[in-house]
Amino acid sequence: MAASTFGLTFLIVTDTTKLVVENGGIYDGFNGTVQQNLCLEGKSDTISSQHYYKYNQTACCKEYTDFNTTDTPPTASYGNGTKCSDDATLTWLDIVLVLDVCNAMTKVDQLSATLVTIVQGLTIGQNSDHTTRIGIITFGTDVTILQQLKDTTTEDLIIDILFGIKINANDPGGNMGGALKQAYNHILSQRTYRKPLILLTSAAYNDEGFMDVNATANSIKADGMKIMVINYAENDLVLTGALKGIASDGYYYVSSAEDLIPSVLFGFTQINCYCSATTIQLSLYNEQWLNYTNYADCFLGVLSPSNPTIANKYVCKLPGSLVSLTSQAKQDFIIDNFFVKGDPLYGEKKFSIGLHKSDSDGTWKWWGYNGTEIPYDNFPPMAKPPASNDNYGYMLNDYGFHWALQTGYNTALKYICQSPACDAANVCKNLKFKIFCV
Repeated sequence: MAASTFGLTFLIVTDTTKLVVENGGIYDGFNGTVQQNLCLEGKSDTISSQHYYKYNQTACCKEYTDFNTTDTPPTASYGNGTKCSDDATLTWLDIVLVLDVCNAMTKVDQLSATLVTIVQGLTIGQNSDHTTRIGIITFGTDVTILQQLKDTTTEDLIIDILFGIKINANDPGGNMGGALKQAYNHILSQRTYRKPLILLTSAAYNDEGFMDVNATANSIKADGMKIMVINYAENDLVLTGALKGIASDGYYYVSSAEDLIPSVLFGFTQINCYCSATTIQLSLYNEQWLNYTNYADCFLGVLSPSNPTIANKYVCKLPGSLVSLTSQAKQDFIIDNFFVKGDPLYGEKKFSIGLHKSDSDGTWKWWGYNGTEIPYDNFPPMAKPPASNDNYGYMLNDYGFHWALQTGYNTALKYICQSPACDAANVCKNLKFKIFCV
């Protein structure tokens, strides 16, 4: 018998592993008991592993074999969530271009060419659902509205205006604060069902013009609007710092970037992907792009318990469903946004999810949108085999921050609904009157 010190938070006991504890006990998270000086025999169970918290750091091991554990949790093949439509031609946006025309903007033709190429990636118009309107405001020392949102008719009109912009060689410019206020007021005065945003370009910093710009930008963002920024003087560190502070998170760009145009067009589709204010949208950090990616999934915590069959059919109701936890990232997002102090379901130890035994073939599946079903891919792993009459899954906070998948028969619990977001392909109108964006 050899002593061994484990630097683990918990032990995963499987197959022929045997452990006996000295000077302490092992906490069985599922049964809620502390077992003293007991040899724990793991089970040859392909469905679940048993997790044991340890109270002491030293355990004596005998008759043990290697067991596998990993820092990387199992990943579902159905990914983190529902991807937002990335077809910019389907977007329905109100975009106000706020363009710096001071004497520092020496490459105005290049600016116009870039903006025209971006506009050509959209469907410009006033009437059809999947159309985008363009407003154009220029600023130097003064602020001028060249094109109102309500006057948007054709792509050719916007192109002519953009290539007609001139620079004033005697204007030091910098009145960005005034330009943003004008853009904000313009959007408010001509608002439609379309999602509004401001695309700002700048090439010069001016102390006076930037004096109240952060307060204005914060008001715009607080009203649910995004500010995209293209920096045309990226070597100006003062301007760069100011513009990064103005831009909404993830929407700061530099004019020299090779992928500027596709990035801006993708940004438009991300902004057009959103949920109602009563729900929480799935948004996950993208390690490749170093920003957050929106998904077309909206979540709503329901504080009144219900039979999961009833909850799924009559409360979450089509096209929505009870929440599906198809990846570790999505599960972590749900826990972090609904069960941490100050969150809607803080303090709850259980909640119903959309995992169910399918009527079609008796296998376990997730509910998808519009009554579709998604195969269960053993994530999260079931804590124990389901009973023969179990028909729904639920999550149990068995210890610390750990949540385990349990099953039961119509167990009445609080729950989380999931519904499709508005996005480029899914137009939403009168959103403020809806619980979900449908």
